[in-house]
Amino acid sequence: MWLLVASVVVLALVAIGGAYVAMSRDGSYPDQWDNRVAPLADWVAQERGLEFQHPVQVNFLSESEYTAAATAEPATDAGRRADADLVAQMRALGLVAGEVDLNASVNSITDQGTLAFYQPSSRQIYVRGSTITPAMRVTLVHELVHVLQDQNFDLTRVGSPEADPQGTLRAVAEGDAGRMERRYVADVLTAAEREEYLSEITPAADDAEALLSDQVPDGLTAVFSAPYLFGEPFVAFLDQRGGNAEVDKALKQPPGARVLFNPQLWGTPAESDEAVEVLVPPGVERVGGGQLGAPVLYMVLAARTSPQQALATVDEVAGESYVAYRDGSRVCVRATLVGADEGASALVERALVDWIGDLAPEVASVSRDLNDAVQLQTCDPGPSAATVGVSMDSLNLPLARSVIFVQVVSAGGTDSEGTCVVGQVLPTLTPEELASGAAGDPALRPRLAEAVAGCRGAS
Repeated sequence: MWLLVASVVVLALVAIGGAYVAMSRDGSYPDQWDNRVAPLADWVAQERGLEFQHPVQVNFLSESEYTAAATAEPATDAGRRADADLVAQMRALGLVAGEVDLNASVNSITDQGTLAFYQPSSRQIYVRGSTITPAMRVTLVHELVHVLQDQNFDLTRVGSPEADPQGTLRAVAEGDAGRMERRYVADVLTAAEREEYLSEITPAADDAEALLSDQVPDGLTAVFSAPYLFGEPFVAFLDQRGGNAEVDKALKQPPGARVLFNPQLWGTPAESDEAVEVLVPPGVERVGGGQLGAPVLYMVLAARTSPQQALATVDEVAGESYVAYRDGSRVCVRATLVGADEGASALVERALVDWIGDLAPEVASVSRDLNDAVQLQTCDPGPSAATVGVSMDSLNLPLARSVIFVQVVSAGGTDSEGTCVVGQVLPTLTPEELASGAAGDPALRPRLAEAVAGCRGAS
């Protein structure tokens, strides 16, 4: 979500496992861990190679208590205006359509979409329920990793314009917690406990997904989900590179959004964004701005073009910046994008023209500015406009790219071999395979192995 939704008070995770909610620190801590938590905290510290500075309070809550802790109060008048501006920006970019109650949607995500959350602001863990099942233990491991991250790297930096300008710290933190969670399932749970864990977590995840599908626009879910979905393969890549120490480096100095979106760029000249200036039109009220970031830019394009065209276009963008503003009663977005060369800029321009389609010129237009950079001007078409938002399914293609690349390099392949295999295998995956997560399915391994052999033979 990056700066586009940084004004949302609650930073939500759409997955069973964790979330962040903003409240105030009270500065008090228990003398020791809850007896139910202490063995898990010991395991997390040992596996993660870090030490806890102190225990934290773990609150085991009833359903109603958890809902109260995980959800925000009704928005104030100022909050409602800010929410309306943000929804208008998202409509202008094609991410959502129609009427959207942002406060209610975020509350659904933080409540129905989670089993527990660690709150960096109060330094406490909040858990739905009190029965210590295998699923509860796994959930607590995930949240204890967040405690450890906060005490060593300060998770209050999440979303900070200065410390975390592209919002990727959140993605690294979640990918790291997911890494430890999966290790606990594989290495600590017995076979019977793993079966019990899956029997509990699978229907819970399915129920949460169904509820969110009914209550939250798909585009909003996609925007909230993207950092966490891309964080997992990126952290797996870091783990393969240097284990905990490499993940620690990313927690201290988060990567740019383009690297999170495409780990193949890590350590290459293309990993950094080119500085781009976007001018605020005269006589308007600025209501937002910054960088969209590669994942959000991809979702914007995929809302109105094919995932393949959106991915190819984002790969050609060397830098981008946007500003959101109110012109009278209408909220608009102006984005400036540059390609690595003129050919790349021309490709970006053509994709944006395709994205506009038959929208009226007063709603959206594409042009070149005085520096010959590509400029997109798009305004909120209003909640009654016949448009659709981005689909969660559109994330399947770039996510599969990351997963395939990380699988190859984790199995001993070089970065160039990983890139080659992606180029050979990704275009062969059908929409059904992408939707089913085939990129991470062991059944795909023979195809990957064949591609690796071909890539090595061609090098």
